Amino acid sequence: MQDTLDFLAQEQRRKRRQTVIFAVLALLGAGWWGFGDRVASLLSGEKNWQGEHVFEAAAPSMLGAVDLRQVHEELLPSWTVALAWADRQGPEPATAARQALETAIASDQNLSELLTELAERVQGDLWSEGERLIFLTSAWSRYLDDQDAPWRVEGGVVDLGNGPFFYVKVYEILADGAVGVGGQPARIRLMRRADTLNIREAHLGHVVEGEDAGMVVLDRIEEFAADQLWPLLDPSGQGALDRLGAAHGAAVRAEAAAVLPPEDLALLQETARERLDLIAAVRSVTERGCDFRFNTVPWQGFDAQDRERLGRAYRQDLGARCPAITRDEIQPLLESSETLRSTRDLDRALASLVGWAARSTAAHEARHVGDRGQDFDAVETELSAYLASFSTDGISALSFFQACQANAGIDGTHARALAASGLDCETPPRDLQARARLRSREVFDHADLVVLAADFARSVPVSGD
Repeated sequence: MQDTLDFLAQEQRRKRRQTVIFAVLALLGAGWWGFGDRVASLLSGEKNWQGEHVFEAAAPSMLGAVDLRQVHEELLPSWTVALAWADRQGPEPATAARQALETAIASDQNLSELLTELAERVQGDLWSEGERLIFLTSAWSRYLDDQDAPWRVEGGVVDLGNGPFFYVKVYEILADGAVGVGGQPARIRLMRRADTLNIREAHLGHVVEGEDAGMVVLDRIEEFAADQLWPLLDPSGQGALDRLGAAHGAAVRAEAAAVLPPEDLALLQETARERLDLIAAVRSVTERGCDFRFNTVPWQGFDAQDRERLGRAYRQDLGARCPAITRDEIQPLLESSETLRSTRDLDRALASLVGWAARSTAAHEARHVGDRGQDFDAVETELSAYLASFSTDGISALSFFQACQANAGIDGTHARALAASGLDCETPPRDLQARARLRSREVFDHADLVVLAADFARSVPVSGD
């Protein structure tokens, strides 16, 4: 492992020495492959020299006359779902959905023109049209951003076994701010899914190629905070759901005590065991696989209607060889839910916890934004961001725990980057922050730190029922 780490450090020093040489060669045309793609995009007007997507509005904006919430929460997702089902349901539902969307945005020529081309492109071969479809959804988002409209659309083409289909994920932007990286501001956007599609984010945040900001996905962060962090705050130290939680628990609790408001921390500690018992019961039911599924586990527990449904499933399967819910599971499912539902100000306390977790992801994504244009491979790109979050005051232990949980038992770019940090997830070091800062200097010559403003994402409103 040390040989690998030393090689990464040497390789980054070599790359830094060659930066100027490669820049000159690129301008002379020696690096035309790839560079030519950028020139083509520049000439088409789709990107600028920095590789960022560009959209020039053809007409004055009339977004003020459009119900953007209805468009993004209902009409746009409904159209793409109808497209996906067109082979089974026929073209009529998709046509009706598109017409409803066209009517809703008719006041704004720019959105109308984007939709017209989208509608044409989705009728062709989706794989060959994929890049253009992604550009069009990006242009939609760029236009909204230019007009300070707090909505975002990300599109793509995916095959889930029945052939390719075009999808969109729609987000509401809840906050748009900056995080300091090397003395420069890195734009960070906090957003929450606005559609109800069952396409789940793979990560807590991301940076989209061709855009100037890091995205923090609050739905996924809330899930991580409620299911992983909250149980870990049990003062008894027995709130770990797995061995990684047990290994990181003490450090995470110490950091939480230093950064969370005391009244919120106390409330989370008092209810951590209830949340742990609820999550453990849900996992037990799911892992047994006896024909019972949970779509979600609300942070405040199951409401009265859901508790009645759970109780009915338990009673119906008494004595069954493979019961939907067992006696050991029904008690925490019902009692923990009732306790959490009756605890006052729990939403406020969880909002602080989600905000803390969002700061961790923001630091990671801010480093990605700051690293744009660097000659990093995929592993180095993620390593730089990991080390940045591990080095940042107030989120070091939290960030390391989240990274270890996300990469447990898997292989891939992120897992290899975490391994290249030289930090052991099984035995978190007491001097984690100092080690991460040293490693960042060795490999990337990063003496600068990510700086989060004191009021950045201190509290993030949580979802309701």
